[in-house]
Amino acid sequence: MRKNTARTYRNTGKQAMKSFGDQYPRVQALMDRLRAAELEVNHLREKTDLLRMLTTDTSMHLTGMPRSGSPDQQRILTALAEIDELERKLPIAEEAFQSIRLDAADILCRVTHPIGKKVLMMYFFEHKNWRTIVSEIHFARSVVFRYREKALEEMEAILKAKEEAQPYE
Repeated sequence: MRKNTARTYRNTGKQAMKSFGDQYPRVQALMDRLRAAELEVNHLREKTDLLRMLTTDTSMHLTGMPRSGSPDQQRILTALAEIDELERKLPIAEEAFQSIRLDAADILCRVTHPIGKKVLMMYFFEHKNWRTIVSEIHFARSVVFRYREKALEEMEAILKAKEEAQPYE
């Protein structure tokens, strides 16, 4: 009996997450833009770090320190040029990410339901999974999802009102 209950419990969560984008398209679009910007910034940072490591290892090899492989000056120059290009793109991507993050946080701050606001903050900004959120909030999962729904409804209404007030932005 307990196993069936757990299966139903999980399916309810999946259904709730699946319907999120259908019911709240503006919120979904905002959160998708936020996630894409965050992934872009993380990708640029990671790629820059890897290229720095590559050029450092290669320059160590050129100075006589033991490393495997043979030095390739063209590869070093290409990596340095790519690092330079990434360092120019990174501040632009970080600025775009912060702008979207501030917009999303501003809209989330306008949500009047305190628990729903906390749930969305934990999920979208702190990247916590539902199990962690449920355990930290100390409510049943179904209650947490109800609070989430109320907060999403408010966010959708706020975004719709903002969109109607400034239709050409």
